[in-house]
Amino acid sequence: LAALAVLAACATETPTSTELVPPPEGRGFQLDEGDFNLPAGEEGLYCMRLPVPASYGDRPLFVRQIESRLPAGTHHFFMAYNTEPVDEQVGCFPSGPYVSTAEADQHDGGGGKLMFLSGEGEYSYTLPEGYAFYLPTGAGHLVTSHHVLNTGDDEREMYGRFNVHTAPAEEIAHPINQLNCLLQDIWIAPHSESTVSGTCMAPFDLDLVVLASHAHQHLRRFEMLLEGELIYESKDWDSPDIVTLAEPRRMRAGDGLEFRCTFRNDGDQWIVFGTGDYGEMCAIMSQYAYPPERVNEVPPSLGTIIYRDGLAAELVETTDLDGPF
Repeated sequence: LAALAVLAACATETPTSTELVPPPEGRGFQLDEGDFNLPAGEEGLYCMRLPVPASYGDRPLFVRQIESRLPAGTHHFFMAYNTEPVDEQVGCFPSGPYVSTAEADQHDGGGGKLMFLSGEGEYSYTLPEGYAFYLPTGAGHLVTSHHVLNTGDDEREMYGRFNVHTAPAEEIAHPINQLNCLLQDIWIAPHSESTVSGTCMAPFDLDLVVLASHAHQHLRRFEMLLEGELIYESKDWDSPDIVTLAEPRRMRAGDGLEFRCTFRNDGDQWIVFGTGDYGEMCAIMSQYAYPPERVNEVPPSLGTIIYRDGLAAELVETTDLDGPF
Protein backbone atom coordinates (compact mmCIF):
# COMPACT_ATOMS: atom_id res chain seq x y z
CA LEU A 1 0.00 0.00 0.00
CA ALA A 2 2.92 2.36 0.57
CA ALA A 3 3.46 2.43 -3.18
CA LEU A 4 -0.04 3.70 -3.90
CA ALA A 5 -0.20 7.20 -5.33
CA VAL A 6 -3.09 8.92 -3.59
CA LEU A 7 -4.20 12.18 -5.14
CA ALA A 8 -6.80 13.19 -2.58
CA ALA A 9 -8.49 11.08 0.05
CA CYS A 10 -8.82 12.48 3.51
CA ALA A 11 -11.05 12.22 6.53
CA THR A 12 -11.02 13.30 10.14
CA GLU A 13 -13.16 11.44 12.63
CA THR A 14 -14.36 14.55 14.48
CA PRO A 15 -15.42 17.56 12.41
CA THR A 16 -13.82 20.82 13.49
CA SER A 17 -16.61 22.85 11.90
CA THR A 18 -19.93 22.32 10.17
CA GLU A 19 -19.14 25.27 7.90
CA LEU A 20 -18.14 24.86 4.27
CA VAL A 21 -17.15 27.66 1.91
CA PRO A 22 -19.39 27.22 -1.17
CA PRO A 23 -17.74 26.42 -4.51
CA PRO A 24 -17.16 29.36 -6.88
CA GLU A 25 -20.19 30.35 -8.93
CA GLY A 26 -20.58 28.13 -11.96
CA ARG A 27 -18.17 25.53 -10.54
CA GLY A 28 -20.47 23.73 -8.15
CA PHE A 29 -23.09 24.09 -5.45
CA GLN A 30 -23.69 23.46 -1.77
CA LEU A 31 -26.26 21.11 -0.22
CA ASP A 32 -27.66 21.04 3.31
CA GLU A 33 -29.82 18.08 4.32
CA GLY A 34 -31.01 19.91 7.45
CA ASP A 35 -30.58 19.48 11.20
CA PHE A 36 -32.32 16.86 13.31
CA ASN A 37 -32.08 15.37 16.80
CA LEU A 38 -31.38 11.69 17.41
CA PRO A 39 -32.64 10.29 20.74
CA ALA A 40 -30.34 8.18 22.91
CA GLY A 41 -30.25 4.51 21.92
CA GLU A 42 -31.98 5.05 18.57
CA GLU A 43 -30.93 3.88 15.09
CA GLY A 44 -32.52 5.09 11.89
CA LEU A 45 -32.28 6.62 8.44
CA TYR A 46 -32.48 10.31 7.55
CA CYS A 47 -33.11 10.72 3.82
CA MET A 48 -33.61 13.91 1.81
CA ARG A 49 -34.15 14.61 -1.88
CA LEU A 50 -32.14 17.70 -2.87
CA PRO A 51 -32.62 19.31 -6.31
CA VAL A 52 -29.67 20.29 -8.48
CA PRO A 53 -29.71 24.10 -8.94
CA ALA A 54 -31.90 25.16 -11.85
CA SER A 55 -28.95 27.00 -13.43
CA TYR A 56 -27.59 23.64 -14.62
CA GLY A 57 -30.65 23.04 -16.80
CA ASP A 58 -30.96 19.59 -18.33
CA ARG A 59 -27.39 19.28 -19.60
CA PRO A 60 -25.06 16.61 -18.15
CA LEU A 61 -23.11 17.33 -14.97
CA PHE A 62 -19.48 16.42 -14.39
CA VAL A 63 -18.59 16.18 -10.68
CA ARG A 64 -14.88 16.49 -9.85
CA GLN A 65 -14.92 16.85 -6.07
CA ILE A 66 -17.26 16.31 -3.11
CA GLU A 67 -16.73 17.58 0.44
CA SER A 68 -18.85 16.50 3.40
CA ARG A 69 -19.33 17.39 7.06
CA LEU A 70 -21.08 14.73 9.15
CA PRO A 71 -21.24 14.46 12.96
CA ALA A 72 -20.47 11.65 15.38
CA GLY A 73 -23.42 9.29 15.36
CA THR A 74 -23.14 8.78 11.60
CA HIS A 75 -23.11 5.02 10.98
CA HIS A 76 -22.56 5.58 7.27
CA PHE A 77 -23.63 8.01 4.57
CA PHE A 78 -24.46 7.45 0.89
CA MET A 79 -25.22 10.09 -1.72
CA ALA A 80 -27.10 8.87 -4.78
CA TYR A 81 -28.23 10.48 -8.02
CA ASN A 82 -31.78 10.16 -9.30
CA THR A 83 -32.78 11.33 -12.78
CA GLU A 84 -36.32 12.28 -11.69
CA PRO A 85 -36.85 16.03 -11.10
CA VAL A 86 -37.94 17.48 -7.75
CA ASP A 87 -38.91 21.13 -7.30
CA GLU A 88 -37.73 21.54 -3.71
CA GLN A 89 -36.05 19.75 -0.82
CA VAL A 90 -38.31 16.99 0.45
CA GLY A 91 -38.05 13.96 2.73
CA CYS A 92 -37.87 10.52 1.13
CA PHE A 93 -40.67 8.92 3.14
CA PRO A 94 -44.41 9.62 3.43
CA SER A 95 -43.85 10.56 7.07
CA GLY A 96 -40.94 12.89 6.29
CA PRO A 97 -37.14 12.54 6.15
CA TYR A 98 -36.59 10.20 9.13
CA VAL A 99 -37.62 6.63 9.90
CA SER A 100 -36.35 4.05 12.38
CA THR A 101 -34.23 1.08 11.31
CA ALA A 102 -37.22 -1.25 11.31
CA GLU A 103 -39.10 0.94 8.84
CA ALA A 104 -36.64 1.28 5.94
CA ASP A 105 -33.84 -0.31 3.97
CA GLN A 106 -30.82 1.50 5.40
CA HIS A 107 -28.95 1.34 2.09
CA ASP A 108 -31.52 2.53 -0.43
CA GLY A 109 -33.81 4.99 1.26
CA GLY A 110 -34.53 7.24 -1.71
CA GLY A 111 -33.55 5.31 -4.82
CA GLY A 112 -31.03 6.31 -7.46
CA LYS A 113 -27.47 5.22 -8.21
CA LEU A 114 -24.69 5.65 -5.66
CA MET A 115 -22.08 8.31 -6.39
CA PHE A 116 -20.44 9.12 -3.03
CA LEU A 117 -20.01 7.53 0.38
CA SER A 118 -18.67 9.01 3.58
CA GLY A 119 -18.23 8.42 7.28
CA GLU A 120 -18.38 10.83 10.18
CA GLY A 121 -16.15 13.88 10.23
CA GLU A 122 -14.70 15.95 7.41
CA TYR A 123 -14.39 14.11 4.10
CA SER A 124 -13.10 15.32 0.75
CA TYR A 125 -12.22 13.49 -2.43
CA THR A 126 -10.97 14.99 -5.67
CA LEU A 127 -10.61 13.20 -8.98
CA PRO A 128 -7.50 13.43 -11.19
CA GLU A 129 -7.36 16.14 -13.85
CA GLY A 130 -9.60 15.29 -16.78
CA TYR A 131 -11.75 12.84 -14.76
CA ALA A 132 -15.24 13.48 -13.36
CA PHE A 133 -18.27 11.52 -12.20
CA TYR A 134 -20.91 11.69 -14.94
CA LEU A 135 -24.52 12.65 -14.19
CA PRO A 136 -26.73 12.46 -17.30
CA THR A 137 -28.85 15.54 -16.56
CA GLY A 138 -28.99 18.49 -14.20
CA ALA A 139 -32.77 18.10 -14.13
CA GLY A 140 -32.43 15.24 -11.64
CA HIS A 141 -31.77 15.37 -7.90
CA LEU A 142 -29.38 14.06 -5.27
CA VAL A 143 -30.48 11.75 -2.46
CA THR A 144 -28.86 11.73 0.98
CA SER A 145 -29.07 8.37 2.76
CA HIS A 146 -27.78 9.13 6.26
CA HIS A 147 -27.79 6.04 8.49
CA VAL A 148 -27.48 7.21 12.10
CA LEU A 149 -26.90 5.41 15.39
CA ASN A 150 -26.81 6.95 18.87
CA THR A 151 -25.16 4.58 21.34
CA GLY A 152 -24.85 7.28 24.01
CA ASP A 153 -27.06 8.32 26.88
CA ASP A 154 -27.89 11.79 25.56
CA GLU A 155 -29.70 13.12 22.52
CA ARG A 156 -27.40 13.98 19.58
CA GLU A 157 -27.66 16.94 17.23
CA MET A 158 -27.25 15.64 13.66
CA TYR A 159 -26.67 17.38 10.33
CA GLY A 160 -25.20 16.96 6.85
CA ARG A 161 -23.39 19.62 4.77
CA PHE A 162 -21.92 19.02 1.31
CA ASN A 163 -20.07 20.81 -1.48
CA VAL A 164 -20.44 19.39 -4.98
CA HIS A 165 -17.73 20.76 -7.30
CA THR A 166 -18.44 20.58 -11.03
CA ALA A 167 -16.49 21.21 -14.24
CA PRO A 168 -17.58 22.10 -17.78
CA ALA A 169 -17.74 19.24 -20.26
CA GLU A 170 -14.80 20.55 -22.29
CA GLU A 171 -12.47 20.02 -19.30
CA ILE A 172 -13.42 16.34 -18.91
CA ALA A 173 -11.91 13.72 -21.21
CA HIS A 174 -12.61 10.73 -18.96
CA PRO A 175 -16.09 10.41 -17.41
CA ILE A 176 -16.29 7.88 -14.57
CA ASN A 177 -19.05 5.73 -13.16
CA GLN A 178 -19.59 3.41 -10.21
CA LEU A 179 -18.22 -0.12 -9.76
CA ASN A 180 -19.75 -2.06 -6.87
CA CYS A 181 -19.44 -5.67 -5.66
CA LEU A 182 -21.50 -7.04 -2.77
CA LEU A 183 -20.93 -10.31 -0.89
CA GLN A 184 -24.09 -11.69 0.73
CA ASP A 185 -22.71 -14.88 2.30
CA ILE A 186 -21.64 -13.77 5.79
CA TRP A 187 -21.74 -16.13 8.79
CA ILE A 188 -19.52 -15.32 11.78
CA ALA A 189 -19.88 -17.57 14.82
CA PRO A 190 -20.21 -16.08 18.32
CA HIS A 191 -16.92 -15.18 20.02
CA SER A 192 -14.81 -15.68 16.90
CA GLU A 193 -12.94 -13.85 14.15
CA SER A 194 -13.26 -14.87 10.53
CA THR A 195 -12.59 -13.60 6.99
CA VAL A 196 -15.01 -13.77 4.07
CA SER A 197 -14.18 -12.94 0.47
CA GLY A 198 -15.41 -12.60 -3.09
CA THR A 199 -14.02 -11.67 -6.50
CA CYS A 200 -15.60 -9.49 -9.17
CA MET A 201 -14.45 -9.97 -12.76
CA ALA A 202 -13.97 -7.17 -15.30
CA PRO A 203 -16.25 -7.57 -18.36
CA PHE A 204 -13.98 -5.36 -20.48
CA ASP A 205 -10.77 -3.34 -20.13
CA LEU A 206 -11.24 -0.60 -17.53
CA ASP A 207 -9.28 1.71 -15.24
CA LEU A 208 -9.96 1.85 -11.49
CA VAL A 209 -9.94 5.50 -10.38
CA VAL A 210 -11.44 5.55 -6.86
CA LEU A 211 -11.26 2.74 -4.28
CA ALA A 212 -13.66 2.63 -1.33
CA SER A 213 -15.47 0.08 0.80
CA HIS A 214 -18.50 -0.50 3.01
CA ALA A 215 -19.03 -2.67 6.09
CA HIS A 216 -20.54 -2.38 9.57
CA GLN A 217 -19.35 -2.22 13.15
CA HIS A 218 -17.85 -5.72 13.43
CA LEU A 219 -15.27 -5.08 10.71
CA ARG A 220 -11.59 -5.36 11.61
CA ARG A 221 -10.07 -5.09 8.14
CA PHE A 222 -11.21 -4.60 4.53
CA GLU A 223 -8.79 -5.49 1.71
CA MET A 224 -8.81 -5.35 -2.10
CA LEU A 225 -6.34 -7.34 -4.17
CA LEU A 226 -5.78 -7.00 -7.91
CA GLU A 227 -4.09 -10.06 -9.38
CA GLY A 228 -2.74 -10.89 -5.93
CA GLU A 229 -1.43 -7.39 -5.13
CA LEU A 230 -2.90 -5.53 -2.16
CA ILE A 231 -4.15 -2.22 -3.57
CA TYR A 232 -6.50 -1.08 -0.78
CA GLU A 233 -6.85 -1.57 2.96
CA SER A 234 -9.16 0.10 5.48
CA LYS A 235 -9.66 -0.68 9.16
CA ASP A 236 -12.35 1.90 9.97
CA TRP A 237 -15.88 0.65 9.41
CA ASP A 238 -17.56 4.02 10.07
CA SER A 239 -14.95 6.18 8.33
CA PRO A 240 -13.65 4.00 5.49
CA ASP A 241 -10.74 5.21 3.41
CA ILE A 242 -11.66 6.75 0.06
CA VAL A 243 -8.56 6.40 -2.11
CA THR A 244 -8.33 8.41 -5.32
CA LEU A 245 -5.54 7.04 -7.47
CA ALA A 246 -3.25 9.57 -9.16
CA GLU A 247 -2.51 6.82 -11.68
CA PRO A 248 -5.59 4.69 -12.43
CA ARG A 249 -5.10 0.91 -12.20
CA ARG A 250 -5.88 -1.12 -15.31
CA MET A 251 -8.09 -4.20 -15.20
CA ARG A 252 -8.11 -6.27 -18.37
CA ALA A 253 -11.22 -8.15 -19.42
CA GLY A 254 -11.41 -11.25 -17.21
CA ASP A 255 -9.16 -9.89 -14.46
CA GLY A 256 -10.44 -10.41 -10.93
CA LEU A 257 -10.67 -7.84 -8.14
CA GLU A 258 -10.72 -9.80 -4.89
CA PHE A 259 -12.11 -8.27 -1.71
CA ARG A 260 -11.90 -9.58 1.85
CA CYS A 261 -13.63 -8.61 5.07
CA THR A 262 -12.33 -9.75 8.44
CA PHE A 263 -14.98 -9.56 11.17
CA ARG A 264 -14.79 -10.00 14.93
CA ASN A 265 -17.88 -11.28 16.75
CA ASP A 266 -17.73 -10.67 20.50
CA GLY A 267 -21.43 -11.36 20.97
CA ASP A 268 -23.54 -14.41 21.72
CA GLN A 269 -25.38 -14.54 18.37
CA TRP A 270 -24.21 -15.30 14.84
CA ILE A 271 -23.35 -12.33 12.62
CA VAL A 272 -25.14 -12.57 9.27
CA PHE A 273 -25.65 -10.43 6.18
CA GLY A 274 -27.93 -7.48 6.91
CA THR A 275 -28.41 -4.57 9.30
CA GLY A 276 -28.89 -4.23 13.04
CA ASP A 277 -26.73 -5.31 15.97
CA TYR A 278 -25.71 -8.59 14.33
CA GLY A 279 -25.96 -7.56 10.67
CA GLU A 280 -22.89 -7.07 8.47
CA MET A 281 -22.00 -6.18 4.92
CA CYS A 282 -18.89 -6.53 2.78
CA ALA A 283 -18.87 -4.45 -0.40
CA ILE A 284 -16.57 -2.70 -2.84
CA MET A 285 -17.94 0.76 -3.62
CA SER A 286 -15.53 2.17 -6.16
CA GLN A 287 -15.44 4.12 -9.42
CA TYR A 288 -13.85 3.51 -12.81
CA ALA A 289 -13.30 4.94 -16.28
CA TYR A 290 -12.68 3.52 -19.72
CA PRO A 291 -8.98 3.36 -20.73
CA PRO A 292 -7.57 6.78 -21.79
CA GLU A 293 -7.79 6.06 -25.52
CA ARG A 294 -11.60 5.99 -25.24
CA VAL A 295 -11.83 9.76 -24.88
CA ASN A 296 -15.19 11.26 -23.82
CA GLU A 297 -16.93 7.87 -23.73
CA VAL A 298 -19.27 7.49 -20.76
CA PRO A 299 -18.96 4.06 -19.10
CA PRO A 300 -22.01 2.27 -17.68
CA SER A 301 -22.46 1.67 -13.97
CA LEU A 302 -21.22 -1.82 -13.08
CA GLY A 303 -22.20 -4.10 -10.22
CA THR A 304 -22.56 -7.68 -9.11
CA ILE A 305 -23.73 -9.72 -6.13
CA ILE A 306 -21.73 -12.72 -4.92
CA TYR A 307 -23.91 -15.24 -3.11
CA ARG A 308 -21.26 -17.68 -1.82
CA ASP A 309 -18.15 -16.90 0.21
CA GLY A 310 -14.98 -17.33 -1.86
CA LEU A 311 -16.65 -17.36 -5.27
CA ALA A 312 -16.32 -14.97 -8.23
CA ALA A 313 -18.90 -13.22 -10.41
CA GLU A 314 -18.62 -11.03 -13.50
CA LEU A 315 -19.55 -7.38 -13.22
CA VAL A 316 -22.65 -6.52 -15.26
CA GLU A 317 -24.09 -3.25 -16.52
CA THR A 318 -26.59 -1.88 -14.00
CA THR A 319 -27.40 1.53 -15.50
CA ASP A 320 -31.01 0.62 -16.28
CA LEU A 321 -31.59 -1.64 -13.28
CA ASP A 322 -33.39 -0.58 -10.11
CA GLY A 323 -31.35 -0.30 -6.94
CA PRO A 324 -28.33 1.67 -5.70
CA PHE A 325 -25.75 -0.49 -7.51
